[in-house]
Amino acid sequence: MDEDFINALEQITDGCYKVGVKDATVRPIFKYCGVADTRKRLYDAYQNRAYPQNKEVLEKIIARRDQLAHILGFESYAAFNIDNQMAHNPQIVESFLRDLIKKTDAKISEEIECIKTEMPPSVEFDSEGKCYPWDISFAIEYVKKKNYNVEERLIAEYFPMEKTVEALLSIYESFFNLEMKVEPVSDVWHEDVKAITVYKDKQVIGYLLLDLHPRNNKYSHACEISIVPGVKTGVARTPSVAVVLANFTKSTPIKPSLLYREEVQTFFHEFGHAIHAVLGATEMAVFSGPQVKRDFVEMPSQMLEEWLYTKDILKYVSSHYETGESLPDELIDRIIELKNFSIGHFIKRQAFYALLSLSLYQAGENKDIDQISAELHQEILHFLHYCPEHHNYAAFGHLTGYGARYYGYLWSKVFALDLFEYIKPHGLMNSEIGTVYAEKILSQGGSKDPNQLLQDFLGREPNQDAFLHDLGLM
Repeated sequence: MDEDFINALEQITDGCYKVGVKDATVRPIFKYCGVADTRKRLYDAYQNRAYPQNKEVLEKIIARRDQLAHILGFESYAAFNIDNQMAHNPQIVESFLRDLIKKTDAKISEEIECIKTEMPPSVEFDSEGKCYPWDISFAIEYVKKKNYNVEERLIAEYFPMEKTVEALLSIYESFFNLEMKVEPVSDVWHEDVKAITVYKDKQVIGYLLLDLHPRNNKYSHACEISIVPGVKTGVARTPSVAVVLANFTKSTPIKPSLLYREEVQTFFHEFGHAIHAVLGATEMAVFSGPQVKRDFVEMPSQMLEEWLYTKDILKYVSSHYETGESLPDELIDRIIELKNFSIGHFIKRQAFYALLSLSLYQAGENKDIDQISAELHQEILHFLHYCPEHHNYAAFGHLTGYGARYYGYLWSKVFALDLFEYIKPHGLMNSEIGTVYAEKILSQGGSKDPNQLLQDFLGREPNQDAFLHDLGLM
């Protein structure tokens, strides 16, 4: 690992550092650490977070939810959980997922063959020709760097955190015709927290709190949390309050915090949820902002992620921490070209988690979680070596909040791409189309069916064409 990464770790003794199992440190090691044994030992620890304690907790949740579903007249918790969603029932969800799995079979075969052809140093395949799971991310990054000269650690030099966040916020201001002011804040939970007041037509419509740096005992993922819902009565409205959490490395006196593109995308995504919270004031608080159907809630944020794969936007938000120059055109072209470089792996992994969440909440109180996980792994992630000693479900937090609805990420991605392709010709910083989008979709919160919202905005029924074309599947 590079010196900056190591220096940011907690040093235990001379030459010995505490890594932990938080995403902010784990992901870079999986991608860039050239020592296979380090990747494996960290992967073993990461895949067994909260095991075995949470296995017992999860078993109890599954049993109680199954009982609840039967009391309410449903055959399973999955059926109850999905009944009022866009998908309506588990059968439609499973059909959607298995269709995607089938469509990406050729993609994942190409990706694995590419890795085998290159055979990155310290990467080995097992006796059945399968890649070890702790090697897949490293192998993907190695091939990208060798064949396409795309080195994410060097690209990060164009994304100093403070300037990048400022540029990202200005995109939201332009597209949604908002004004955001960073305000002094005190008496909050940590000195790192920053406050933003959001204005629309010179009226305060919301307050956003940014908590962007890691610390002990802090939530280690990234998310948006709505604290106070926006409520509208006639022309009057109550400003909303939301928090955006992330875990970006802090700047030092000699070097700013540099964001990987994945982190830039994460912030843009989570801030998209926050904008939904700010713009989505409804008469009933329970429907305010992102309080929409769970298989639709990720649509606005995933749609906005597409901004970061367009040349003008990448030019706008990038600024080398030493020279101030934007990303070079040829590098941007390669970034866009490689957008879906490992899409087969991504879709298969997401489909695995989606079908795991669906399967665990099908009919029956008692589930053999390890057996279900193993069968799905060998069916969907058949290109990866299976490790029975791993129990990643014990830290799969979406199994509680999302329940059987983890499929919502892929489901809502379909609509995100459909809307993006509709908006893009109008201009990605065009406040006219941004205002229409906010009024017809975001401002409605969960007060209307998402299918109707999409049709109102698009002027037609939504479809999968843009999604499948983006993935290279049509």
